[in-house]
Order: sequence, then C-alpha cells, then structure tokens
Amino acid sequence: MAVHESSVFGLSRDGRLIEFEEDSEIFRDHKHPKDTPLLPVEGVAFLPITRQDGSIFLITQKGTLVEWRTKIHKDFNPLFGLPRWINHGAPQGMEGGERVISPISGMIAGHALRIFGISNKGKVYEWRKTMFDIDRRSRELKPVFEEQWAHHGMPNGVPLLANGFPVVTKYGVFLERQDHLLSRLYLTSNKLVKVKVTSAEEDAQIATIPKSESWAWQMHPLPTELGGDPQTAVNITLVPSPTSLCRRPKVTKVPDHKAYYEDGVQKLKPKPNLRIVEGLVGLASY
Repeated sequence: MAVHESSVFGLSRDGRLIEFEEDSEIFRDHKHPKDTPLLPVEGVAFLPITRQDGSIFLITQKGTLVEWRTKIHKDFNPLFGLPRWINHGAPQGMEGGERVISPISGMIAGHALRIFGISNKGKVYEWRKTMFDIDRRSRELKPVFEEQWAHHGMPNGVPLLANGFPVVTKYGVFLERQDHLLSRLYLTSNKLVKVKVTSAEEDAQIATIPKSESWAWQMHPLPTELGGDPQTAVNITLVPSPTSLCRRPKVTKVPDHKAYYEDGVQKLKPKPNLRIVEGLVGLASY
C-alpha cells in the first residue's frame, strides 16, 4: 500500500500500521486506533482526484472499518492535525458474533467510494461515501451526506469463503463461494440525483449523489472442458436496493467549530450555529 511519496506500508503481527520511507530508510510506527489492533489482512489505499491527501482503509480485529488519513506531502500534516485514525464502524444488524474478517477491496461507482468485505458468516458488506464529500474533505470542509453500510448477503444462499479476497473489476466484484463456485456481484441500475449545496466557505455547488440502486448476483460455473459440472445452472439473483445515501429532507441546528492548528496544537475557533437542509431535492446550507 502506498499513499506517501517514496513510502511503503505494511502491518505488523500485533496489528500496527508500519511505514518504511525508502529515501531515508526509516521505519515509522503509526500504531493502530485506540484499543483496537488491526487485522493482518489486505487493506485499500485510496488517492482522491485532488491528490492532496491519501487514505489507507483497514479492518480491525473487532471487525470495524478504520481509515488512516494523511497528506500526500507529509510536511503539511501538522497544519491539519494529520495523520490521524478515523473509525467508520461496522455494519448494523450483525448477530451471533458476526464481523468482517476478510481482506477488503474498493471501487468508485455511482459517484461514491465503495469498500467491500466478507464476514465470518460468508456475507458481503459494503461501506460507501459520496465522492462529493471526499472532495470536500480534501479541502478540509465538513461532509454534507452521511456515509453508509449496505448488506448484500450471499449468492443464492450459499456462504462465501470468509477469508476470500473480493476482486474488483469494471464488471463488478468477483468472490468465491464455499462450494468454490465463482460468483459476481454487480450494479444493475443506479439512479442519481443532483442537490444544490451552498456554503459560507465557497460558492454554491451541485452535488451528484446516488438516489437508489439495484444489485444482482450471477454465478460463473467452471466450463465442462475444464472439469466443471454440466448440471450447474447459471442463476441471477437480484439483491434488494439498500437505503439511499441521500435521506429525506431534514432541517437541523448544529453547533460548528472551525479547527485550526498552531505549532502542531489543535485549537477551535467558534462559529455561529448553522442551518443544514438535506434532501433528495432542495438546498443544503452551511
């Protein structure tokens, strides 16, 4: 994984993020989120289109998704209180000790960053965040839309290999079932909506975000000439659309503080209460 120039990242046996700087040949220990060692599985390195900051997404031993965020040019980190760990939590509704334990993969589709992982019960979960908010974050602006977990279940009721690697291509996410049948999860429809966002920090913008979408599972049995079972059917199962990233219109009053850093110490500059309007149609004001 690489999000710094001339650096390589890896995980230690006890769940810490380690950086090796090739130019200086120095190892740096970035540890792990508080009281939560990392799971020694593959993570996702992500560079936004702005290329101002970078992230490494990883799974903890508790099954939560965490993000280590940094500036591409490390000299700017002290100005923004970086690097730092961000906890994105775990999927809701998990029962009986279920948790994500697989390596994770990522993709950008439908104007959202999506990260996929498999639970110890062989089910697929997806975390997503709008690209609009990721772009805002690169400019140190607060998010407009909530991030979200979605549950895609398992293909045709057969669990996936819990330690399998989700392989992402332009055709979808390929995964292996416990019966070793190759399956594909793909987006069949994606409806977008445009929302006008105004902010005191910048001019009004139009955010394009997912409104609703549908997913499907498809099986890809091994051909008979390669030893596959000729009786294996190719089934397509539609996955119900998860809740949209864009919620119904909502007006709230929230306090806000603009953080700035002086000599590496975070300080808060109070700002007046701000009015937020979120919705499928309408205005989001800050």
